[in-house]
Amino acid sequence: MLSYKAESASIKVIKVDARDTTRECSDCHCIKRGKGRLNLEDRIYHCNRCGMQLDRDMNASINILHRATTLGQGGKSRSGRECKTSTGGSPRRTESIPCKRRGSS
Repeated sequence: MLSYKAESASIKVIKVDARDTTRECSDCHCIKRGKGRLNLEDRIYHCNRCGMQLDRDMNASINILHRATTLGQGGKSRSGRECKTSTGGSPRRTESIPCKRRGSS
């Protein structure tokens, strides 16, 4: 249904493997495994490797966008590195990225 609607609106649809998008850091691309995995109650993604903190859904959406952009240009999806190390120190804060809707200025 989505492909049909997009085609009628002349919009390109790119299928993306959403596996690990919640566990992958959208900044350094390491993937949380084992004890570091997120539970459903965890709303903030915190990367032990680079210190990035972001809402887990925003983090996943950035990863999906990156994969779609990479695949849309004929590339291959990037697989993240396993995140084992901790850099310590204070976590880096990131700002939300505003979503520009189609047709708005």
